[in-house]
Amino acid sequence: MNLRKPHSMRIFPTVKIHRKSKDLIEFIFLMGIDSLTSTTSLHKLLRSYGGWETESSYWRQLQSLREKDLVEYDNSRPKCDWIPQLTQSAQNVIPQSLDPESAWNRQWDKQWRSITFDIPANEKSERKRLDRWLDENRFGHLQGSLWVSPRSYTDWTTDLSNLNIDPKSVIFMEGRPLGQLDDQAIVTRSWPFEKLALLHDEYLRLLEKQTPQSIDQLCTSFRQEAHMWRACCDKDPFLPNELHPPNYKGTLCWEHRKAAYKHWSSLL
Repeated sequence: MNLRKPHSMRIFPTVKIHRKSKDLIEFIFLMGIDSLTSTTSLHKLLRSYGGWETESSYWRQLQSLREKDLVEYDNSRPKCDWIPQLTQSAQNVIPQSLDPESAWNRQWDKQWRSITFDIPANEKSERKRLDRWLDENRFGHLQGSLWVSPRSYTDWTTDLSNLNIDPKSVIFMEGRPLGQLDDQAIVTRSWPFEKLALLHDEYLRLLEKQTPQSIDQLCTSFRQEAHMWRACCDKDPFLPNELHPPNYKGTLCWEHRKAAYKHWSSLL
């Protein structure tokens, strides 16, 4: 599977689309569908993967993505012969979970970025928005209201302002820790790697069991794999290689995933 490199690691920051449509974009990216010349079973597979109950709802979502400049296809051909291709806009917002190698291989400057905040307990909606932002940007929860990330600062204050979070209630800092808290200790304390290890093992067992022989079995395999991979990604901070704990199996899972998709795409 020869994945294109997205230009941005932020997950659909400006385009509001249906969750199933987002899944469809991810699937087109992973399968390299735009290299296909035949549509045999393609749309049945896409419709099943996205979970659309009717064929008409699937076509409406595909047309909606085209209107948002996220996919393109030759609509001069019969509908069943459309081969959706991702536009540059879509490739720019492909989520990190689809291209973890870029995250793992990036050079780390040895600096930690931390965020601490003081939001009143009665501001529950503001705290919820902040928690969601921290989760989407894969910050680790070191302790109390202190969250950390090895990623470079990218005008996060503006991000929070856009979420109606008072920038004065949040402090960003950058530097190295003092005392006996080393990088590996920060990593293991800040992210749930024990839970992630269990999910990775479950994911590898799932792939071992998948031996689809028909298009219906292939649809089932894709759905099960996507659900399990998403569960892994929800817990994975996709840290640079040098920060990986010894028992981290994310890279192994990724290699197995690429091999599975390469084999499954050959069945289309």
